[in-house]
Amino acid sequence: MPTPSLTALSREALLERWQEIISDHDLVEAPERIETDACGNILMSPPPDGDHQKRSYRITRLFEDLLPGDGAVTERGVLTDQGIKIPDVIWLNPSRAHEIHGTKPIAPAPDICVEVRSPSNSLEELAEKKAAYLRAGAREVWMCDQNNIIEFFGPKGQMAKSEICPRFPNRIEPYPNRAKAEAKLQRVRQNPPPPPGRGPELSERPGDNRELPIHTQVWPSAKVSARASIIRSAQRFWKDVI
Repeated sequence: MPTPSLTALSREALLERWQEIISDHDLVEAPERIETDACGNILMSPPPDGDHQKRSYRITRLFEDLLPGDGAVTERGVLTDQGIKIPDVIWLNPSRAHEIHGTKPIAPAPDICVEVRSPSNSLEELAEKKAAYLRAGAREVWMCDQNNIIEFFGPKGQMAKSEICPRFPNRIEPYPNRAKAEAKLQRVRQNPPPPPGRGPELSERPGDNRELPIHTQVWPSAKVSARASIIRSAQRFWKDVI
């Protein structure tokens, strides 16, 4: 095992060292995420789990929805004075979007660098990365914690919201479809449909249903079809509950 270097490398030397790393087949195929420190030593961290990846994916999708161009991408190398770092998500303004291509670490740093915290990340490590991205030229650095809360930072410190993307939420939903389904189920639980059953016989004379409760009124054919659909939904609900 090679002895770790204790000498900080120049920008050019860091780029050369990175090229050596990505040319090593065994390292490229390793499941761990690979970065370097300021001396060019390899730093390996566990691969992100599914929740981590969903957070990164959701942030990327929101970038694409809320910001211009195609400058959003995940896990792209960035050259900093602390080595080559790999933010979970980056965004480049349209004039720099071409820098996404290839494997050469981006310099200066992207407009926005996002770190999604994993259980293996210490707060000190993330603070060091945040400072390194800002020194490398990032306009903003965002931190997403394991509760899906986003914190925004600029050169002057923490901000209430992003200046580049003011519409970006302070909290993301990694599983939006699941959240919608749970919200719908909660509404049904709060206002459950009536249990299925045969109601009173309906009057055959159109005028006789005016004073009856709505569930006993004679409905036109279109409304009967809709009512039947409601009854089927109620039956399915009570079947699941029972």
